[in-house]
Amino acid sequence: MGRAPSVLGPLTARLDFSMFLRGRGSAYGNAARPECDLCLRGARLAATVDNTSGTESITYQPTDTEEVMTIYVVVDVPGGNALSAQMVGCIGTGRFGGRAGEPMRMDFTFMGALQERADISYTGGTLQTTPQFPTLKSAGFQIGSTNYAPRIAEIAFDLGNPIIPIPSINSAQGVV
Repeated sequence: MGRAPSVLGPLTARLDFSMFLRGRGSAYGNAARPECDLCLRGARLAATVDNTSGTESITYQPTDTEEVMTIYVVVDVPGGNALSAQMVGCIGTGRFGGRAGEPMRMDFTFMGALQERADISYTGGTLQTTPQFPTLKSAGFQIGSTNYAPRIAEIAFDLGNPIIPIPSINSAQGVV
């Protein structure tokens, strides 16, 4: 039959990962954001920065204006180049949860078009050990105005964003 070009449809990729919730250990600002900032923005949450001295904060609110991400998944190969997959046009969703006395965990899922797979030179990052991960305790959870504070062992929130590829004849990958 010989070597014929591939007739595969659009290539999509999905990435699932988790990270623990923690602050920066310093004041927030436009250039000083939490580690999870890009993930939250890619999961359809808009960031609003308040630079008021002494009370700096970042608030995340749902938005209908998507901020798409380009994600590189890199697998380090000892003694050689690293394998890299480039995902473009990625949109995500997230789930947040925690158990009493344990760190809060964020689980993210991103989907996009698989644009490129390549060998690249790679320098590993540095693991940040500070600040410590806070644990879920003394939360002050209350239902209603009658000061009802139930005993809760575990809590979870799901953004519930749909992440499905959208076919497009105008896209270089055939999907957006």
